[in-house]
Amino acid sequence: FDKTWSNVGLVLLLTAYPIMGAHFEPVFTWDDFWTYLFSVIAFTFIIRKRFTYAGLFFFLGCLAREQTIFLFPAYALGVFFYSGDIKWYKKIIYMFSPLLLWGAYYVNVAKVGDPNRFKYLTLNFKSFEWARDNVFSWFISFGFMWLISTMAWFRLADHKKNRRASLVFWGFILAVPVNTVFTFWMTLARETRIFFPPFIFVIPLALVLLIPFFKYFSTYYSTMQKISTSTLFAVICLGSYFLIANIVFPEFMYRQGPDYCQIWSAVNLTAAFFIFAYYLLSRKFRSLYGEFENEWCK
Repeated sequence: FDKTWSNVGLVLLLTAYPIMGAHFEPVFTWDDFWTYLFSVIAFTFIIRKRFTYAGLFFFLGCLAREQTIFLFPAYALGVFFYSGDIKWYKKIIYMFSPLLLWGAYYVNVAKVGDPNRFKYLTLNFKSFEWARDNVFSWFISFGFMWLISTMAWFRLADHKKNRRASLVFWGFILAVPVNTVFTFWMTLARETRIFFPPFIFVIPLALVLLIPFFKYFSTYYSTMQKISTSTLFAVICLGSYFLIANIVFPEFMYRQGPDYCQIWSAVNLTAAFFIFAYYLLSRKFRSLYGEFENEWCK
């Protein structure tokens, strides 16, 4: 991505609920920022083919939060894709050294885990109220990006020969389902930050769809049409808020800032609806998307 859209990606990261609501219970994100930082640095070094540093920072990410280990399949795949003609034994060392280091640390230094960890799935869905709160936690972790990143992922299936597209494509499928299942099965899913580590694949995929979406508006819409569309967005957003606040998520069992949660979820739900509707109804948008996708996957 160019500098402008890289900054948009940064905005998507910083405005995501696990970041914006980091100090609202029960997000509990305040010590996860090291994990996010080390993960980004690790995958950046992979792309730059500095695998020793990539392994070091991935190991540090695992130390910051043990959950980072669920990104290991994507990390190993990235090393495999970008290591090229490096001898096979060096590839294995680069791929598995952070896993072995973390395993040695965990066995010898880390505290014993929660003995009831495998019972959390029952706890997370023990009642309708608990289930509703945990489903909200899952949705709000990425909001509208859940939908558009999944849409972009399906489209990337035709471009897996491109190394960058392959890393994002396989990284998404290796990280997101595993992390989501782990969160519901082995943790308190109301802690929204646990859903968030795969942002490193979700946000780039979201940008792949957002860029042609905004290009479509800037190219084909007049100023009055843009104002009308923005007004319609605000009206639908208001309707979504009343739907969420009164029917879908009228209250939360254990969540600070309930009004903020309801408003932000309404904004995300409306954004998802708008993008999906335009994708279905506008041939020009789909054409622009196809052109950008082909260019990005060269």
